[in-house]
Amino acid sequence: MANWSGWSALEGGNTVNIPVTAAAFNNKLYLFSQGIADNKIYVTTSSDGQNWTKPWAALPGGGLINVPVAAAVFDNKLYLFAKGITDTKISVNSTSDGQNWAGWTELPNKDGKTDVALTAAALGNKLYVFSKGVTNKSVYVNSIGI
Repeated sequence: MANWSGWSALEGGNTVNIPVTAAAFNNKLYLFSQGIADNKIYVTTSSDGQNWTKPWAALPGGGLINVPVAAAVFDNKLYLFAKGITDTKISVNSTSDGQNWAGWTELPNKDGKTDVALTAAALGNKLYVFSKGVTNKSVYVNSIGI
């Protein structure tokens, strides 16, 4: 078994209040988190896992969070899912090039609300998003396919 490299601080000076979310897309690592001062979603990228873009950039199109976002790659796009900071609705944003984002769209679903972080994963020809219900605490799933 290979040895781990050991912990080291990321360059760029960003500090966080909530966990970060990572995804590999188009030969880059993408790291997303919340800005401490403004609750915006910030992103930094790396092609080698050692050198990161500085400073972290606010995600185009806005979006305010107070729980971690979920990220998944599906159908040649990077998808980002978030719970709104002022409500419990779940929204999605995506990019096919890592630069231009489609903009936030609320996921259609009468039960599409949560008060905690989401998770997402692609399997076969579908992308799945999972959440915990606000009132009944059941696990919910929403999906899209090609």
